[in-house]
Amino acid sequence: MSVGGLLILCLGNLVAADLRMATQAKYGYQFANQGTTKWNFQNNGENMSMKTDGIKNGWNTSIGNPKEREAAAKYFDVHVEDNDSLWRNNVMTPFIGKTLHMTDIEIEERNPFNTLIQLAVKTGKVLWTIEDGPSGTSGPWIEHINGGYTGSARTAGYVSRNTWIEKDSKEIFGQTVANDWGIVTAASATETTIVMKYWSYNKGKFTMTWTVDQILV
Repeated sequence: MSVGGLLILCLGNLVAADLRMATQAKYGYQFANQGTTKWNFQNNGENMSMKTDGIKNGWNTSIGNPKEREAAAKYFDVHVEDNDSLWRNNVMTPFIGKTLHMTDIEIEERNPFNTLIQLAVKTGKVLWTIEDGPSGTSGPWIEHINGGYTGSARTAGYVSRNTWIEKDSKEIFGQTVANDWGIVTAASATETTIVMKYWSYNKGKFTMTWTVDQILV
């Protein structure tokens, strides 16, 4: 057979193979763990997302129990999204590992506890440190007032990139609120400042302004 004939035959085989592949059904795929790092990639249509350990149906299963989580979503009249990418890409992601200083608070629904928070903001220094969590997520939010530890908050689930449900415990001026569920919405954010609208079972409703603090606790 001549060289020209061989080229024609090879091209014909390649075209036939392409046609066979084009008619095959497109299946999803998953990468199994191949080492010590926990990988769990899954194809969801056209996009590939990474599953985050401990997250089920959008909820951080280490926060509260199913009834408490469902009750919080119902109370705040929101739906937590079953989208793991929100845990690694949200409005707070740039602030992971940083300490934020509450520079202002505006109270919309006053009660004794948020009045104490307002007093602390006006007379002292209220700081939140956003700790690192697994797989690029944020860990606990640790609060200090005037250098003393006063509580922590954990994210329970994301409603969107800018809104999430949290659970926290706090002590201030001898007053304690434990296991309080709240919802936070970022109204605006820059590289150094974020404004949050907050509402919880026990702390009322208020808006906080936070700026990146240069002096870590």
